[in-house]
Amino acid sequence: AASDAVLDWIPLHATKDVVDQLPLPFTTDSLRGRIRLTKPNGIHLLIEPLLTDQERGSHHQRELQDALTSRPLSSYEPGAVLFRSYFGEIAGCNPLAVHHELRRRNTGHTLYWAVRDASVRVPEGGIPVIQETAEWYRLLHDAEFYLDNMHQMIYHKKPRHQIQIQTFHGYPFKQMGQSHWKWQQRDKKHVQSYLDRAKDWDYLVSPASYGTELLCAEFGFDNTVLEIGYPRNDVLQNEQADAVRAQTRARLGIHRDQTVIMYAPTFRDSMAVNDFRAQMVDFLDHQLLAAELGDDFVILVRGHAFNARVDARVGTHGNTIDVTDYPYIEDLCLASDAAILDYSSLRFDYALTGKPMIFMVPDLVEYQSESRGALFSYEPTAPGPLVSTTLEVIDAAADLDEVAKKYAYQYAMFKATYTNLDDGHATERLVDAVFGKK
Repeated sequence: AASDAVLDWIPLHATKDVVDQLPLPFTTDSLRGRIRLTKPNGIHLLIEPLLTDQERGSHHQRELQDALTSRPLSSYEPGAVLFRSYFGEIAGCNPLAVHHELRRRNTGHTLYWAVRDASVRVPEGGIPVIQETAEWYRLLHDAEFYLDNMHQMIYHKKPRHQIQIQTFHGYPFKQMGQSHWKWQQRDKKHVQSYLDRAKDWDYLVSPASYGTELLCAEFGFDNTVLEIGYPRNDVLQNEQADAVRAQTRARLGIHRDQTVIMYAPTFRDSMAVNDFRAQMVDFLDHQLLAAELGDDFVILVRGHAFNARVDARVGTHGNTIDVTDYPYIEDLCLASDAAILDYSSLRFDYALTGKPMIFMVPDLVEYQSESRGALFSYEPTAPGPLVSTTLEVIDAAADLDEVAKKYAYQYAMFKATYTNLDDGHATERLVDAVFGKK
């Protein structure tokens, strides 16, 4: 496994000459920020996206948003594709697969990526566009194609020339859409804003046959459904899989003969600060698991995106590697040999690898009845042992071959029922339907 992370603390003392200059603004080619004093005697470094003075602040942002409605219809960039994934936090998921396929076909489209700031890396051939800049607002209107895996911004109304593709980012299971908004007791105006935005989607990607009706009902969608499987999962089943597995393991410092188990719990609404951030659950004693399994095993700890937005991390130590901030979950699925999961839709994706899954669900009753709720019964979607303690996880992880053998039938039924469309060619079907056949 990777070596232990070392953090060096370097004490600083600010002289009066320095203090007198603070707060000190600075600007580089990719960011801007300020160095300021904090009580009682600290120095705080604040880093922001590189916005101009005409783009910064709520007043200027409102002006840019209002101007969207008055842009001329002739303001249009044919062949421009604007991708957005997870609020611009990473360039990944289904949009990334589409990007690669358009590049592979050499279609000539101009491929823009909405990014939160300059730290977000975009794929080769992509043009990063920092959100909330004037260029971002221009492309929201001018791009011929807009592809997102989240709801689009509330201030964006699709212009006549634009084609919108909504892929979302997980197989339906948790309460979502209207069921979830009702459970959250959202006000009618807020719910209607989501439904209004859904009316702008020209295409909705359904990852599996069972999911189509659920997605349409939850989001009031009645336009074209692309029932094609999930583009992001093609790599789990195509000829690139072995190379991606080897590259990812090498990047993480994992030896070829080590068995890798990925622990990837979802967030809990009861632990959420808001509808964006949450602390990670602590049901699994990952240190005990790593110690009991020994050096022949590596434990990857992967927090949910909500967990990634808070400062707390499990950390990397011994044969445990914290991969919460690793951007591509598909890489981790291929790099691992088994997974410890719960209610996350990741179990649908992971099933495509054929590798064993252990389900740590000590709060199963609470989750389905009080915490979040589900659209249908959980047990048929969990083809592996359902456990509640770390010791039970250790027992199962110590004999993964037995887990695979014992749950082979349930696994096969799960894949046939819930992943029937995933065959490694979903991206090709999407590009054929939306951008035209080869």
